[in-house]
Amino acid sequence: MMPDILNCYIIDDEFHSIENLSMHIMRCPNLRLIGTNIDPIEALNEIRRGSKPDVLFLDINMPMLSGLEIADLVDDDIDIIFITAYVSYAVDAFEKAALDFLLKPISFERFEKSVQRLLKNMGSITYPDTNNSIYINTGVKGKFAQVRLSDIIFIEAVGHYVLIQTYDEIFKTHLGIKDIGKDLSSQIFSRVHKSFIINLNAIKSISGSQIKLQGDFRVPIGDVYRVGLMERLNGRNTQHINH
Repeated sequence: MMPDILNCYIIDDEFHSIENLSMHIMRCPNLRLIGTNIDPIEALNEIRRGSKPDVLFLDINMPMLSGLEIADLVDDDIDIIFITAYVSYAVDAFEKAALDFLLKPISFERFEKSVQRLLKNMGSITYPDTNNSIYINTGVKGKFAQVRLSDIIFIEAVGHYVLIQTYDEIFKTHLGIKDIGKDLSSQIFSRVHKSFIINLNAIKSISGSQIKLQGDFRVPIGDVYRVGLMERLNGRNTQHINH
């Protein structure tokens, strides 16, 4: 009998890749992330000590021990989904009887297809729509915070981080603003500046090159985004915009 929740483990020597894939996993109610590691040898020892996953997301190109070598060392009943930035590894991956092969950067749409293949391989599981929330790394290994899209006021890129301002608190993540944008509904979010994405429902007014948002926040409008923003607002029959 197939378990209701499939335990997942990620081995990848790139932190950014782990964070991106972890967010995808957290969006799927039938998947549970039980561990991650950038060190393949340490990860292998951890799995052998008892943190045995149902599914192993495994980077191929890593120092010390490659993903292809690790695949030969884990139990046969662990499903393996290889991840890599190099398409040339695809043949080697499937020769290892991998369930799937994901090419970086991994979009959620492509990840969902892989999950469906996984579930079909193990039996039939259905899961609800996951488009109402995103998951943010809390800074504690393996722990993520669920953030409802409707609670987000704006998202700001600051150096190597992205800040997500909600009505109650602010979150910080290492993901780039483009990566965050891929997980947002295009119906309620809009890029208004190279460093800002806003929730259109949070707009109070627009004056000149500045947008006033709920919570008394103000963000700039980039010239290249102005026309597209105004067209979207006009399409939403927004009446409270001051030109």
